[in-house]
Amino acid sequence: MLSRDWILTTLVALSFGFGAVACASAQRPDPREEMSEAIDDFHTHLVWGRYEDAAGYLPPGQRAHFVGVCQEIGDNIEYTEFDVGVINMDPVSEEVSVTVTLHWLDQNTLTLKQTRIEETWAMDPETEYWYIANRVSLDD
Repeated sequence: MLSRDWILTTLVALSFGFGAVACASAQRPDPREEMSEAIDDFHTHLVWGRYEDAAGYLPPGQRAHFVGVCQEIGDNIEYTEFDVGVINMDPVSEEVSVTVTLHWLDQNTLTLKQTRIEETWAMDPETEYWYIANRVSLDD
């Protein structure tokens, strides 16, 4: 028969072992994965018309203007989907550039259109949160 002390010692050892595994799995994800998720999240918010949520990926000083513009054109444009191109990370600046193709419906003409946008993403060193540092249309 197993002694009570042996059972308690084994349970304590197992709980430390499970705790170590849980801590290891709870480590912060790879920043590149978080950046890719941020890109997808931002554009998904656009497609669903959640402009305030999308604006969270912009610097605070640009958010209100972005939401205003989106709401202003929202009656004429309906984003339908997006395609994320190749994601390029600059190892020196640690900024990321990506070309995103936004597909949208022009409500005035009921025509499907697309716009290619070059985005530059950066990580805020204090919050470790990815944000859009710059967006430029490639189709103008």
